Amino acid sequence: FERAEEWFSRAAQIGQASGLSAVVNAAHAGRASVRLDQGNWAGAVADAGLVPAGFVFEAEYNTLDQEQFNRMYWAGAGQPYRSFSVWNTQWEEYYSETGDPRVSWRWRLKADESQFFDGTEPPADLALAGTGDAGVAIVAPVLPDEKVPQFEQTKYPREASNITLSSKWEMNLIVAENHLRGGDFQSAMALLNERRSGLGLDPLAPANLTEAWTLFKRERGAELWLEGRRMWDLTRWAADGTPGDLHPKEILGGAESFLTVASRSGEENRCYPIPRAEREANPNLSLTP
Repeated sequence: FERAEEWFSRAAQIGQASGLSAVVNAAHAGRASVRLDQGNWAGAVADAGLVPAGFVFEAEYNTLDQEQFNRMYWAGAGQPYRSFSVWNTQWEEYYSETGDPRVSWRWRLKADESQFFDGTEPPADLALAGTGDAGVAIVAPVLPDEKVPQFEQTKYPREASNITLSSKWEMNLIVAENHLRGGDFQSAMALLNERRSGLGLDPLAPANLTEAWTLFKRERGAELWLEGRRMWDLTRWAADGTPGDLHPKEILGGAESFLTVASRSGEENRCYPIPRAEREANPNLSLTP
């Protein structure tokens, strides 16, 4: 994080010297995110305020080479892979109930996989839905054949769909979280509701700070879904002891989730083990994880 902050600061300086406002905005947005992760709230909020309304900075993808495909799309679109499903995540039911376009998904009819249905019309019986590539034994209590229903994300509908790296809406989430940390949940909800209004979603009206935190954690997850942020958010909130609940399906080892607690000490573990190939290639790492 310290190195990232240094490089974003240098990028901002270069952008300013070159008259490239897009570079400056991207650098400020990136640095705001890093400072948030460092716990530098004053710096994060200051940087977030420098990012203009409507700003979006994306990683670009194309269809010229498989190496340049959007992998979130490619991993679950059945062309040829089906290794990623929205089934049994918090977004499965949430999208069906709200139609929030930030977390959209669809499913195929098992009897005729050329037919797709939006996730706002979920299958009445999971047996009607097409399945993914592989069976997973952990779901056997729910799905005896161990085949996970293939609920495809549609946030990225094509190989060439870009992925947002930073945006003004993310900056507003930083400011909103800072309001919550200070106990001002009304100001935090005003920022969230501005976004929701633009998406045609009902406004949030929590009764207290704890409820506001619960709604905020869901909103941050929806806004940054599939952008590689959630794991660290969960870790940060746990370390800070923030109020508010996670969705039951997101709780490691929870009764409604297949997310297991993989830790020798029995505590919640939000880390992935370092792959063997990387441990074998890096002399600084032990071969024993």
